Amino acid sequence: MPGYVQKQLTKYNHPAPSKPQHCPYEPSPIKYGSASQDVLPQDYSPPLDKDGIQYLQQVIGPFLYYCRATDTTIPHALSELASKQSHATQNTLKKCKQFLNYMATHPDATIRYYASDMILNAASPEAANPSNSTEPLPSYAPSYDSSQHQEPKQSSAPSSSTPKKPE
Repeated sequence: MPGYVQKQLTKYNHPAPSKPQHCPYEPSPIKYGSASQDVLPQDYSPPLDKDGIQYLQQVIGPFLYYCRATDTTIPHALSELASKQSHATQNTLKKCKQFLNYMATHPDATIRYYASDMILNAASPEAANPSNSTEPLPSYAPSYDSSQHQEPKQSSAPSSSTPKKPE
């Protein structure tokens, strides 16, 4: 979707960042040991007015679409912003500006698919049970079709180059 991000940034009059932004959101500080279970600090910054909340909602919507379509690097940031939009504060708006700076730095995301030698096989549990049994198979049962696998027959007689005729 070339040009989509630039259109959105122009729509919201977002200027180009003075320095590149390579993180779409501000992550929580890393804590080790028992401090990792501490509660995150409350956001006591002033709340946004209705226009600020509406601006936040207008920014989140189109980028959710863009996220689902092409850019898989922004869902966490959008989730953070969307979860705070009903009780948005000045810090939420600051995080939104950081997100827009990230989008201005990385405007054209692409998804590339490459050919692989991998072969994917899928089978349902019903396919593994060829009998007409009415007993349902558990969903976690391995789907193994024994008709596809033939065990080698071992005999005590020495093998010969001529096959035996079935009797």
